[in-house]
Amino acid sequence: MKPDIWNPERAESFKSPDTVAAYRFRAPYPAETFEILSGLVTDSPRVVLDVGCGRGEIARNLVFRLDRVDAVDFSSPMIEAGRKLPLGNHPHLHWIHGRAEDAPLNPPYNLITCGMSLHWLDWDVVIPRFAEILKPDGFLATVANLFGDFPWSEELRSLRVSYRGYESARPHKAIEELEKLGLFTTLGESVTSEVVHSNTVEEYIEQYHSRSDMARVQLGREASERFDEEFQKLIAKYTSDKIIKVRYRTKVTWGRPKQ
Repeated sequence: MKPDIWNPERAESFKSPDTVAAYRFRAPYPAETFEILSGLVTDSPRVVLDVGCGRGEIARNLVFRLDRVDAVDFSSPMIEAGRKLPLGNHPHLHWIHGRAEDAPLNPPYNLITCGMSLHWLDWDVVIPRFAEILKPDGFLATVANLFGDFPWSEELRSLRVSYRGYESARPHKAIEELEKLGLFTTLGESVTSEVVHSNTVEEYIEQYHSRSDMARVQLGREASERFDEEFQKLIAKYTSDKIIKVRYRTKVTWGRPKQ
């Protein structure tokens, strides 16, 4: 079963150096996120698999709390960027280049994490695989940032659609879809306290190019530049501030995949 928003062509955007570079402007997961995740690991040795790890935003922040973290991603540029970031070469962290569907792994795992990556996977393949490689008391957990709206949010949605030509994907609905298909049982969720992340206007706009639908490799150079100009004018309609403060929480949802 491929989720409705599964699109391997758009996923290729994550191999682009431009997309990887734009990642540094994304809002980071709050520290509380990693307390929640590590709290789900109750057995020893404490081993976690981070799927669709990207630059290791989850994996790198778990290395002090666990015995081993395996981080798998199909984008070698993402992994190479992650190796150069803080804790990217920690001895507890093992990078794996490959697809979650068939990459060589080293189970069993106490926990499998997916940071907004579950919707990119072929569920018919990965869900049974996850069920097989988890320990009997292990969990599959998704991690998602929950952002509030800005005054320009509705106009921005329309602007993005005008450039990409299709409605926005809803990756946060992946768990809901899996439950409807009988492939997953939710057992709990936890939401962090609100945090604030600040970007300049230019950085705030640039981080949109780290997303598959607005990646420069997808839009092309000229369209990307036009989008940036229109987005900047849109923001200027509502504020003259040079710094954009993003308020958000992070939700961790966990449960068990079914064979």
